This record gives sequence, structure tokens and C-alpha cells, in this order.
Amino acid sequence: LAVGDPYNGNGRGRVAFYYGEDIWGMRYCGLLEAPGTADILFGYSCWLNAAGNRLYVGAPSYNNDQGAILVYDLIVDGNYSWITSNLIATITLPGTEMFGSSVGLSADETLMAVGNDGADYYNGQVFILAKEGGGTFQLRDTLLPGDDYYGMFGKGVALAPEGNVLFVGASNCSLGLQKNGVVVAYEYTGGAWVQRYHRLPEAG
Repeated sequence: LAVGDPYNGNGRGRVAFYYGEDIWGMRYCGLLEAPGTADILFGYSCWLNAAGNRLYVGAPSYNNDQGAILVYDLIVDGNYSWITSNLIATITLPGTEMFGSSVGLSADETLMAVGNDGADYYNGQVFILAKEGGGTFQLRDTLLPGDDYYGMFGKGVALAPEGNVLFVGASNCSLGLQKNGVVVAYEYTGGAWVQRYHRLPEAG
């Protein structure tokens, strides 16, 4: 388990690791500090692969609020008694602000969804990046909230393991109730992301 702590150190941030054979016996086994000394909200979002050896960390205040996803290889000491890490990539998108407020990947780590909930006066947006032949991620699609789902659209994202279904959270969306929030589901079909449905909180 990787747990982000973005406001530790007044916004510098960090990620803590926990391991256990089941959810009841998890123990602390490592700490990843933000690189450098700047306050970058490191750990605002994070995604850990199924093998537990690759971590993607959102840092939306990186480089004067441009934002970034920092990618780490994790090195396990013994039976997860301690975890260390090695930074292998820093993914940015020119012209963005607060890139990295959420992050999710397909199981094979070739498709990445990155939220930017602060874009356009907190209306939000989501970027879809695909890994090219050279191993670098390039922008493929941009999803906007339109007139229905604005309100920090991209606060959360989750990609299905196959990378063909995407769920986007908009925590301040006001469909029916003031800032009740919504989750919007998309399917990638015919070369485009098609909205399939949305889910609102249960009444009460």
C-alpha cells in the first residue's frame, strides 16, 4: 500500500509504504520523500502497480504549479521489511497547471489518465497519455467536463486494467444538489472516449 501525504512539510510532501499478507496485518515498511526542497504537493495522488515495484506519484505544484507525475522503481529489501526507490522518469505536460491531481494506469502501464481538477477555474479536465515505442508517454486525448460535470472534474480517475474504461470523479459537481459530486464513466470505442453513464451519491 502506498499512501500519499502531500501537505507534510508545508506542501513538500511524501509517500509512506505499508505491507501485509492481509489488510489486517499491514505494517509500515518505507518512506519516499519528495525530491529537492520545493513544496510540490508530492503524494497528492499515487498509483502502485500490481507487482508492487512501480509507483507513479502526482505532484501538482511541481515547477511553479505546472505539475508532474514522478515515476519510481521500488526496491524491496527481504520480505518487504523495507522499501527504497529510484526515480526513473518525470512526466510533465507543457501549458498545464496542477497536472497530477489524480493518476491511474492500465495494468500493462501503457495508458495513463491524469487529472487536473484546478484547470479552467476549477472546472477541471483529464489527460490521456499513451506510451510510445520509445517508452515515453505522449498526450493522446483530453477530456473536458462540458456543461454537465464541471466542478473539479478530474479530482479522481481510475482506468480499467485493459485501459478501455475510465471513471472520472468531479467532487464539486452540482447535479441536483449543491456540490454533491459525481462519477462519470467512459468507454474507449471507435477511436474516442464515449460517455456511458454517471453516478450520483445515494440520497440521504
